[in-house]
Amino acid sequence: LSVAESAAESTRLKREVKVRLESGPESLELRGLVNLAWALAMLDGGGGERGIGEMLQVLQTDVLRRTNECQLGLLSTAALLEVAFAVLTVLWASHFARQLPGSADAALRRVLRGVGAAFD
Repeated sequence: LSVAESAAESTRLKREVKVRLESGPESLELRGLVNLAWALAMLDGGGGERGIGEMLQVLQTDVLRRTNECQLGLLSTAALLEVAFAVLTVLWASHFARQLPGSADAALRRVLRGVGAAFD
Protein backbone atom coordinates (compact mmCIF):
# COMPACT_ATOMS: atom_id res chain seq x y z
CA LEU A 1 0.00 0.00 0.00
CA SER A 2 1.10 3.53 -0.67
CA VAL A 3 1.25 6.03 2.16
CA ALA A 4 -1.97 7.66 0.94
CA GLU A 5 -3.74 4.29 0.65
CA SER A 6 -2.53 3.29 4.09
CA ALA A 7 -3.77 6.55 5.62
CA ALA A 8 -7.15 6.14 3.90
CA GLU A 9 -7.45 2.55 5.14
CA SER A 10 -6.53 3.63 8.67
CA THR A 11 -9.20 6.35 8.58
CA ARG A 12 -11.80 3.86 7.29
CA LEU A 13 -10.96 1.35 10.03
CA LYS A 14 -11.17 4.01 12.74
CA ARG A 15 -14.61 5.03 11.47
CA GLU A 16 -15.82 1.41 11.52
CA VAL A 17 -14.50 0.86 15.04
CA LYS A 18 -16.11 4.07 16.29
CA VAL A 19 -19.50 3.03 14.88
CA ARG A 20 -19.14 -0.40 16.47
CA LEU A 21 -18.23 1.06 19.86
CA GLU A 22 -21.08 3.55 19.72
CA SER A 23 -23.47 0.62 19.40
CA GLY A 24 -22.01 -0.77 22.63
CA PRO A 25 -18.80 -2.65 23.37
CA GLU A 26 -20.83 -5.14 25.44
CA SER A 27 -21.46 -7.12 22.26
CA LEU A 28 -17.75 -8.01 22.12
CA GLU A 29 -16.39 -11.07 23.85
CA LEU A 30 -13.42 -10.32 26.13
CA ARG A 31 -11.05 -11.74 23.50
CA GLY A 32 -12.51 -9.39 20.87
CA LEU A 33 -12.20 -6.44 23.23
CA VAL A 34 -8.53 -7.29 23.79
CA ASN A 35 -7.85 -7.60 20.06
CA LEU A 36 -9.59 -4.30 19.42
CA ALA A 37 -7.53 -2.55 22.11
CA TRP A 38 -4.30 -3.62 20.42
CA ALA A 39 -5.60 -2.81 16.95
CA LEU A 40 -6.44 0.71 18.09
CA ALA A 41 -3.07 1.11 19.77
CA MET A 42 -1.31 0.00 16.59
CA LEU A 43 -3.40 2.34 14.42
CA ASP A 44 -2.33 5.16 16.69
CA GLY A 45 1.29 4.04 16.73
CA GLY A 46 1.94 5.64 20.11
CA GLY A 47 1.15 9.11 18.84
CA GLY A 48 -1.59 9.92 21.32
CA GLU A 49 -4.23 10.52 18.65
CA ARG A 50 -7.43 11.98 20.12
CA GLY A 51 -10.01 9.73 18.39
CA ILE A 52 -8.06 6.62 19.30
CA GLY A 53 -7.84 7.77 22.91
CA GLU A 54 -11.59 8.16 23.14
CA MET A 55 -12.12 4.66 21.74
CA LEU A 56 -9.56 3.16 24.10
CA GLN A 57 -11.27 4.93 26.99
CA VAL A 58 -14.53 3.21 26.02
CA LEU A 59 -12.71 -0.13 26.17
CA GLN A 60 -11.09 0.72 29.51
CA THR A 61 -14.47 1.61 30.96
CA ASP A 62 -16.08 -1.52 29.56
CA VAL A 63 -13.45 -3.93 30.87
CA LEU A 64 -13.74 -2.27 34.29
CA ARG A 65 -17.54 -2.50 34.19
CA ARG A 66 -17.39 -6.18 33.29
CA THR A 67 -14.93 -7.03 36.04
CA ASN A 68 -16.84 -5.00 38.63
CA GLU A 69 -20.04 -6.87 37.75
CA CYS A 70 -18.57 -10.30 38.39
CA GLN A 71 -17.57 -11.79 41.70
CA LEU A 72 -13.93 -12.65 41.14
CA GLY A 73 -13.83 -15.11 44.04
CA LEU A 74 -16.51 -17.25 42.38
CA LEU A 75 -14.82 -17.51 38.97
CA SER A 76 -13.00 -20.60 37.77
CA THR A 77 -9.24 -20.46 37.31
CA ALA A 78 -9.72 -20.26 33.53
CA ALA A 79 -12.17 -17.36 33.86
CA LEU A 80 -9.85 -15.53 36.28
CA LEU A 81 -6.98 -15.91 33.82
CA GLU A 82 -9.17 -14.53 31.02
CA VAL A 83 -10.11 -11.51 33.15
CA ALA A 84 -6.48 -10.90 34.11
CA PHE A 85 -5.38 -11.22 30.48
CA ALA A 86 -8.06 -8.77 29.31
CA VAL A 87 -7.22 -6.19 31.98
CA LEU A 88 -3.47 -6.45 31.38
CA THR A 89 -3.90 -6.20 27.63
CA VAL A 90 -6.15 -3.14 27.75
CA LEU A 91 -3.72 -1.55 30.23
CA TRP A 92 -0.69 -2.30 28.05
CA ALA A 93 -2.33 -1.28 24.77
CA SER A 94 -3.60 1.98 26.30
CA HIS A 95 -0.18 2.76 27.73
CA PHE A 96 1.46 2.00 24.38
CA ALA A 97 -0.89 4.48 22.69
CA ARG A 98 -0.25 7.03 25.47
CA GLN A 99 -3.94 6.92 26.32
CA LEU A 100 -3.96 5.72 29.92
CA PRO A 101 -5.23 8.34 32.35
CA GLY A 102 -4.19 7.87 35.96
CA SER A 103 -7.71 7.03 37.09
CA ALA A 104 -8.02 4.18 34.58
CA ASP A 105 -4.54 2.94 35.43
CA ALA A 106 -5.36 2.83 39.15
CA ALA A 107 -8.75 1.16 38.59
CA LEU A 108 -7.32 -1.50 36.28
CA ARG A 109 -4.53 -2.23 38.76
CA ARG A 110 -7.12 -2.65 41.55
CA VAL A 111 -8.87 -5.27 39.43
CA LEU A 112 -5.57 -7.11 38.95
CA ARG A 113 -5.00 -7.09 42.73
CA GLY A 114 -8.51 -8.54 43.12
CA VAL A 115 -7.73 -11.29 40.62
CA GLY A 116 -4.53 -12.07 42.51
CA ALA A 117 -6.43 -12.23 45.79
CA ALA A 118 -8.98 -14.60 44.21
CA PHE A 119 -6.14 -16.99 43.36
CA ASP A 120 -5.10 -17.16 47.04
